[in-house]
Amino acid sequence: MRKIVSALMLLMVVGLCRPYETLAQENHTFQVVIAPQFNHDPQTKSYYDITAAPSEALVLPFKIENSGSVESEFDISFNPALTNSAGSIAYSGVAESKIIAGAPVITEYGMLSEEKIKVPAGESQVITLHLTMPNEKFSGKLAGGIRVSQVPTGEATGNIRHTFSREIAVILQNEIASIKPDLRFLKAEIGGEARRKYVQVDMENLAPAYLSRGELNYRIRREKKEMAVGTVNLRLSPSTAFVYHIPLGEESFPAGIYELDLSATDHNSQKTWENTLSFEIEPAASRAINQVNQTKEELPLLIVVLGAIIVVLIGVIITILMKKRREPKK
Repeated sequence: MRKIVSALMLLMVVGLCRPYETLAQENHTFQVVIAPQFNHDPQTKSYYDITAAPSEALVLPFKIENSGSVESEFDISFNPALTNSAGSIAYSGVAESKIIAGAPVITEYGMLSEEKIKVPAGESQVITLHLTMPNEKFSGKLAGGIRVSQVPTGEATGNIRHTFSREIAVILQNEIASIKPDLRFLKAEIGGEARRKYVQVDMENLAPAYLSRGELNYRIRREKKEMAVGTVNLRLSPSTAFVYHIPLGEESFPAGIYELDLSATDHNSQKTWENTLSFEIEPAASRAINQVNQTKEELPLLIVVLGAIIVVLIGVIITILMKKRREPKK
């Protein structure tokens, strides 16, 4: 019996110690610093803002400083500035958005000297971004960013695999001009994933200009009943088509026709855009999204199994103790 109990305990320990592949932010062990001659903001040292003539060649160096105690390997990429589904500007290249048709894409004009590099502990390495301005003069800003990611090493520890990255924005223009963003609301539809539901809004910033201090107000109505209302911050990259997700709460959204009132404001230019979009929730979609939102987090199968083992183990121990009590004393 003792062997059975020991085996059950060992199974529990092995299950609880199983590592999970989860991304998390690592300790700050490296810096990415731009060259001093391009540092227009000594407080941040975080991005390039270059005004240059058509066809002009540019060399933009930056330094990776490894302040950690071990050698680190880094992945380096050059990506266009895009707007993600949360209404923020991303330079990672993984945002589900795109540059609008006909607009230049900054990555077509640049190349990195290295895309992967190892930096010894306490040392630094200089990487160079080589750019050539478009041959044709363009208006507004051409935007992108350099992303430096520390490559994780070793096995996952504490059920978490740590990663860390830094980004440097790169902004090009032929001349300094005051161009304002130009926002469009195109269509809306219901969506849901990962036990959450949202209204998906297709939007565009048609102008080659950032919207750096924006605000979006929304109201969702069904048969004159207000279903959801809110205000969120909005930051948009230049010349970008993207999908924005308006998160919905615990309320049930039955099948039917909905109206979505949208109003966005650029606090820099005080320009405002408004539109009302209609979308329909089909009965099947209503059942799906409400189940997605209302279903409580299911316990992982491993935890359920361990719980059952604990119950069985307690039962075995109680049974053994009761038998010992019933046995006559010798």
